[in-house]
Amino acid sequence: MVKDKERAPHICSIMQRCDKMSNMVASEVLSGETATTRAKTITRWINVATLCKKYNNFASLLQVVAGLTFSAIQRLKITWCIVPQEMKSELNALKEVVSVANRFKNMKAEN
Repeated sequence: MVKDKERAPHICSIMQRCDKMSNMVASEVLSGETATTRAKTITRWINVATLCKKYNNFASLLQVVAGLTFSAIQRLKITWCIVPQEMKSELNALKEVVSVANRFKNMKAEN
């Protein structure tokens, strides 16, 4: 029986890259030693995601948003209190863009 990696090596490679990018975003946030440092890192990644949307780089946008929505990141309550409200609103808007609801309808509308 042929394994999926043997049948579609390029697809597996793309999936691994996506996972690495999301993990890198989360890891960078978690590497901050203080809540303020982590909040600044989250803000920076939200700005990166906004630029990805601006330039229609939806693959990277999805990867950054996925990294910021990991449960380990979402549990940082004190850190999220420090993140400016407009950044949290922007992240919520970006989540809507990459939402899989209605077969990526919002992402298609952006394009």
